[in-house]
Amino acid sequence: MHEKNTSIENLNFTEPLIYFNEFSYIRHILSSTMRTKLLLSLYNNKKKLATLRDDLKKPSATILHGIKELEKNSLIKKFDKYYSLSSTGYILAVNLIKLIEKWYSIGHNIDFWKNQDISAIPSQYLKEIGIFQNPEYIISDENDLIKPLNEYIKLISKSNKLKIALPIFSKVHLDAIVHKLDNNCDIELIIDENIFESINSNGYRKKLFKNSNYNEKRNNLKIWKVKENLNLFLTVCEDFLSLSLFFEDGSYNDSKILLDKSEKAIDWGLSLFNHYKEIASPLMLFDLKLIKKE
Repeated sequence: MHEKNTSIENLNFTEPLIYFNEFSYIRHILSSTMRTKLLLSLYNNKKKLATLRDDLKKPSATILHGIKELEKNSLIKKFDKYYSLSSTGYILAVNLIKLIEKWYSIGHNIDFWKNQDISAIPSQYLKEIGIFQNPEYIISDENDLIKPLNEYIKLISKSNKLKIALPIFSKVHLDAIVHKLDNNCDIELIIDENIFESINSNGYRKKLFKNSNYNEKRNNLKIWKVKENLNLFLTVCEDFLSLSLFFEDGSYNDSKILLDKSEKAIDWGLSLFNHYKEIASPLMLFDLKLIKKE
């Protein structure tokens, strides 16, 4: 787990700075719009000068000047009137595209990430937030303060398999989970110690672990428990990923949910969920040390 109350504005980039001076020529290349556009234009296909003129809407002299700079750094090569990226140029273009995607994602989604505690999202997952290109947002307003909650319940009502990292004790959420279990939905649930204790002391142990008749154990629920506070609310299913976070002061932000139905976002969410499973302890339903008989 990471240090708490870390916002996206306060990330520590000290370690990567040791590489900064090693890539001065890359900084020089990317400081030119023409050189950058040439790398992107040649990313998928080799092209003649006339095609590059059509793509970039610039005169040949300007394009050739940019090509010369890239050739000097072994990023572009020419063969039989065609220009293409070298292997080094291709690698640079791949990472340039990733950088553009990340900046687009951050800028497009700034209202979601701003002032949020992102400490529960490990750095390897923050590096991939460029996958959130066009997510939806469910935001409360003065006419509907619980809109995110109501929409969330509607969303999970349509799913047959759910993976949920639940950081809050909420009877509404737990009742929705119990209802899904009663309707044979397969659920994997990650909670922290505080939520586990609240479930035990508020009558939800029996509802969660036994079927609606309370006469036998469920076989469609698996639960894991993490030791530290779980500072993100993550839900992943076949059709969508939803994510909500905490404010930097440690209070849960129930006013907005990020919702993404893209395959990349769902895969990102599954990987993050599995990360937490790996550092959590499974609650065995027949282990009397953890779950007493009702």
